[in-house]
Amino acid sequence: LATENDILLQNLSIIKNYIPKITCACSEIKSLDVPNIHITDDDFLVDEFFFKKAADLLEKDSSLAFVSGGVNMRYENPDGTVKKIVRQSMNVHGRIDGSTYLQDFQGELTKPTSTVSTVFRKRAFDEMNALDMKECSDSSMYMLALLWGNAFIFEDVVAEYRIRQRGS
Repeated sequence: LATENDILLQNLSIIKNYIPKITCACSEIKSLDVPNIHITDDDFLVDEFFFKKAADLLEKDSSLAFVSGGVNMRYENPDGTVKKIVRQSMNVHGRIDGSTYLQDFQGELTKPTSTVSTVFRKRAFDEMNALDMKECSDSSMYMLALLWGNAFIFEDVVAEYRIRQRGS
């Protein structure tokens, strides 16, 4: 059984191995900038190549504000054992125009469940003055990025979002 510390170490290992490669690639590609990645201790990646695939797409298409992927919801018992894992369904896959996505964001068109499954283009947040936002939730991050550009969403699951049941 994976403990919270094991999961944190797994995340750190993936980040340690892939962030320098993305950062290195980004420093050579002016249109890409350094991507923003937001991971909390409840989330972890299950696709070790996700960062590379995301960086490749961001490099290839300068209109993309973010690249995302599918997420499993991992429900855990108070003792940390897995109760169930449920694939979060999304009805958006592939490349989608930002304004089209934004028009029906969280209506007919679902948003990625968590930011762990997403690499955002830093320039999108810089140019949209993200630091001036008073609130920064998952939804506001996605909406701000979509105001700047387009999105690409892999159908494959790239991460898990943990939901812990608290014990008494």
